Amino acid sequence: ISVSRANDAGLTNDPLNSIKSDLRAHQIGLNSGQMRQALVCAVNASESFATLSELDAALEWSERALQMARATGWPASIGVCLMQVGDVMRLLGRPDESRAYLQEALTVMVALSRSRNHELVLGNLGQLALDVRNHAEALDWFDKFEHHLGANGEADLTMRLRRGQATAHSRLGRAEQAAVYIAEANGLAQAMGNADEQIRVLRIYAEIHRDHALPAPVAMESPSAELHYLNQAIQIAETLTIVIGALMF
Repeated sequence: ISVSRANDAGLTNDPLNSIKSDLRAHQIGLNSGQMRQALVCAVNASESFATLSELDAALEWSERALQMARATGWPASIGVCLMQVGDVMRLLGRPDESRAYLQEALTVMVALSRSRNHELVLGNLGQLALDVRNHAEALDWFDKFEHHLGANGEADLTMRLRRGQATAHSRLGRAEQAAVYIAEANGLAQAMGNADEQIRVLRIYAEIHRDHALPAPVAMESPSAELHYLNQAIQIAETLTIVIGALMF
């Protein structure tokens, strides 16, 4: 029941309650010997903490999960925990450590190349390359991501892919291609009602319009297209009523 509540909250933009339920389920899993479930819940809690920019807690829980996974010797569990630690390291601005964890995750999951988690690792490596301004390398990783994802990939993974591709193409001077990709990501984010993803998309829209002379959006009230999209992102962010202090962990 706690796992179901955590998943429901995680899929409906409620990371606070997702964390509460995941940590409860993690403890129940430990108490009852369900180690794989306890691992999954710890990783999910770490991801939700990272979504809330609570990076110290995200690192603590991802490292705890990785320590547990290494003790089991299960490649799938080790791989997903390596991926989560690597992504938190990226968010913390520690690219060398991030790359080491993500590359190890690829090696560990070599037999799981069609899995969702393997695809996420490819996407995270692409995002890491963007963070260190290696945009050509980022596109290579996103191409691999797209190849593994296929034409009928899950919507949330497709959003990540298109956001990454849009950013890379924009920074390489390919504004029209960037606009096509970010429009697709925006459509998916709106269709899913994913507020966090819509904010990410709007920030990329703002970056593209800041760096390139593209037509301004219709009915723009702000003095520039960049401010138009950033103001939209702020309006969505203000609808998120999350109180971190209410969480006991």
